[in-house]
Amino acid sequence: MITPLRVRKIALLVVLLSLAASGFYWWQIENAGSQLRSETVAQAELRAKQLNGAVVDQISILIRYVDFAAQELAENYVPGKDEAFLDQAHKIEQRFPPQSLLQIAVIDAKGYLANSTLGMKERVYLADREHFKTHLGSAKPHLFVSAPVFGRVSKQWSIQFTRPIWRNGRFSGVVVLSLAPSYLQKTLAALALESDDSIAIFRQSGEYLARNLRNEEVLGKHVGPNRPFLGPDAAPSGLFLTEANFDKVVRIFQWQRLNEAPIIVVLGISEATLLKPVDAIIARNRWQAAVATGILWLFTFGVIILLHRLSVQQRMLFASARQVQHMAFYDSLTNLPNRRLLNDRLGQTMAAQKRNAWYAAMIFIDLDNFKQLNDLRGHAVGDLLLKEAARRLKSCVRTVDTVSRFGGDEFVLMIGELGTDRNGAQAKVAAIAEKIRTELSRTYELKIEHEGQATVTVAHQCTASIGIALFVGSEGTPDDILNWADQAMYQAKVAGRNTIRFYADGAS
Repeated sequence: MITPLRVRKIALLVVLLSLAASGFYWWQIENAGSQLRSETVAQAELRAKQLNGAVVDQISILIRYVDFAAQELAENYVPGKDEAFLDQAHKIEQRFPPQSLLQIAVIDAKGYLANSTLGMKERVYLADREHFKTHLGSAKPHLFVSAPVFGRVSKQWSIQFTRPIWRNGRFSGVVVLSLAPSYLQKTLAALALESDDSIAIFRQSGEYLARNLRNEEVLGKHVGPNRPFLGPDAAPSGLFLTEANFDKVVRIFQWQRLNEAPIIVVLGISEATLLKPVDAIIARNRWQAAVATGILWLFTFGVIILLHRLSVQQRMLFASARQVQHMAFYDSLTNLPNRRLLNDRLGQTMAAQKRNAWYAAMIFIDLDNFKQLNDLRGHAVGDLLLKEAARRLKSCVRTVDTVSRFGGDEFVLMIGELGTDRNGAQAKVAAIAEKIRTELSRTYELKIEHEGQATVTVAHQCTASIGIALFVGSEGTPDDILNWADQAMYQAKVAGRNTIRFYADGAS
């Protein structure tokens, strides 16, 4: 017979065992949740750096393009030749997207507006403008980017990109290209992944140039003085967590300084939006733990149930870890390798080249006319095109080659084992690139499906600008090779798009 004392001892033992087991279980749940949050934040920081790198690339290309136009105008400007200036200025305006340039103008050496694509209704004095005084006091020609100003001629907010005019060793005036902040805002909005992601462009001194959210509210204003990216001595890139001033949303911010000008691009990912699905998983796990603990206290064999629940939970954690690992190396839309995995494979290829001296090639692809589809049909249709483009790219190369999505409408391919002869390697990769160009230029038949409605097929013509960089052995760093291919792609864009350019000897 079991005595009451023995029953009490057994009951106490069961209670103690249940307490110990449930306590350990809840520790596992909370520790797993904390670890999952930490890993999610770490992945978000990596994603922020990668996405901001793509934004910086886009803005850098735009600034180089504007600077090239300003230098061209400054070199060709002749005082008094108004028709020649306006003809060249209007041709340059046609190279830019509609409504991106508000005006192209020239300020003479005395600070008066000498010519403008908006016309000359009155004599306007501009010597007090920062962009004029900067060049007047500097003997070294350089690109200057102003804070947004409200134009006395254009009557709109604009950012002045300026270059000085020098003739016979004397300062003769300033060429001004006025870029609309609204155009930069639209560009940034198209690059943001979530509706509450923040992307802003600042001057080094802290003035806002543009922002994807509520842009009109910040024109003519400064960011708070405590931001770590401000000042000439700030690090060229970094991360910080803080509450945004304009909407009080806590974000993970990543900044990068441009090489082309003292401009900083800052991208912020909402912490709440980022952690919302993670917190939902944690909340679901806690609810499951509560149910399991209740069952444990209702039945004497609660320990067995507890161990079973722990086993199920462990499998869930392993599945989550595998999913996080996959997200770290592959693009979620196209399932192609992302930039991180591309860099890893590039490093392996370069290490192998030191042994066998075989050439490889980096192919940088930017889809032409993609933005038009996004603007007209929406991002869902644009995503269908990106998936189809990814499928076509994979069909053009071998399985041992790498096809990656670089961001937005850009793809990067790495072709290896092209042989030890440079001419032969170039011929092989040229044939592959031409196959890619042909394949991507075929009309896209995109099927849009809506529940309860008939399937709609949208036809879209989209070509590609392709840049190629051959490399072998110790020719440059991985970043150099990507930059070479990017420069070649940019030259393909300039050459009229739907074409191929090789990088060689420092120039495409």
